[in-house]
Amino acid sequence: MTSALLEKIFEIENPWFIDSIKTDLDKKEIDIFIKYQKGSLFVCSDEDCNNNCKIHDGSFRRWRHLDIVDFRCYLNVKVPRTNCKEHGIRTLASLPWMRMQTHYSFKFEAALLRDIREMSMSAISRKLGEPDNNLWRSFNFYIEKAIDEQINLSNIKSICVDEKSSSRGHKYVTIFSDYDTGNVLYVIEGREKDVFDKFKDWFYLKGGNPRNLSFISMDMSKSYQAGALQFFPRSEIVFDRFHIKMGINKKLNEVKKKETSENEILKKTKYLWVSNLETLNDNNQEKLKTILLNTSLKTVKAYQLKCQFDELWNVPDLAVYPALDAWIENAFDSKIPQIIQFTKSVLMNFRGIANSMITKISNGVAEGINSVVQLVKSRARGFRKLQNFINMIYFNANDFKFSI
Repeated sequence: MTSALLEKIFEIENPWFIDSIKTDLDKKEIDIFIKYQKGSLFVCSDEDCNNNCKIHDGSFRRWRHLDIVDFRCYLNVKVPRTNCKEHGIRTLASLPWMRMQTHYSFKFEAALLRDIREMSMSAISRKLGEPDNNLWRSFNFYIEKAIDEQINLSNIKSICVDEKSSSRGHKYVTIFSDYDTGNVLYVIEGREKDVFDKFKDWFYLKGGNPRNLSFISMDMSKSYQAGALQFFPRSEIVFDRFHIKMGINKKLNEVKKKETSENEILKKTKYLWVSNLETLNDNNQEKLKTILLNTSLKTVKAYQLKCQFDELWNVPDLAVYPALDAWIENAFDSKIPQIIQFTKSVLMNFRGIANSMITKISNGVAEGINSVVQLVKSRARGFRKLQNFINMIYFNANDFKFSI
């Protein structure tokens, strides 16, 4: 393969040219050496200077490029230092084929961003024979550039907030996402109320105004509530329906477990009480209907209250507050300790629960992101650096565009 042909393939143009090519058959490596023409002028690397400067000297640096067949390919570029009349000796700031601050060419980094959608970084490291730390640095550069240039909060009206651990028993991150698009807006270490303080700063930094944020959907975490109330006092808190239902389902199960020892009919029925009647098969529907005829069971009474509670999401907006008040009264009248305990929680979180029933906003978007996070975690089997985990969340949950 001639140098002229390779210059076309690698898009090497004047004043650059291929000086030589070396092949090591034992190592299965190809080294392409690229120089500049004598007498070439280069723009000074100082960002405020546009002077065309003469070359002072130059030295070779080596970058990994895409493989040629089964051979590793390296671009060895003689990087010039210019002699600027204003700024003195300066190393060239950029090259046509790669960034100066990395070990890889642009095309190699583009391939890395494609591969990491399907593979873990450790698998890519083994495949390419490159240190994963170097690969992470390249990946993080482009993700942080995309975050800086492509995340804009100027039109954000509603958000979802959720937490996720980097791995079992390890550090947690809080994920703020756009309710309307599902895009991840901000990921920060921790799950205390001060994450909302940091998100507020981020909101301003990315062109948004916290005053325009109407709704914040979250679980009933006390630290999240405190953060939202302190740093976004104009926004309405909306508790996620899924987490609310988890609360009453848990109490219903406690009632059933306590009665099961004295009522054989309740054994092996846990699934029946947490499912919607219409989703059960015919046999289970008949089994549940038979049990429901025994109205003396506290489990039956608790189940009926649970169904009535579910129906509150279907009442007209203006009827939500009186309907929820009526349900609370009925729940207290049941005199079932576990249900009363849940009802007290409803009273403490009344407005956020009512907002959920009125707006129908849920953390479904955040739960979708959770599935993405689970995929990232299972593929990587843990992250040594939390920032790598955070950037993988941004990468997989957003449709970033990369121009490399």
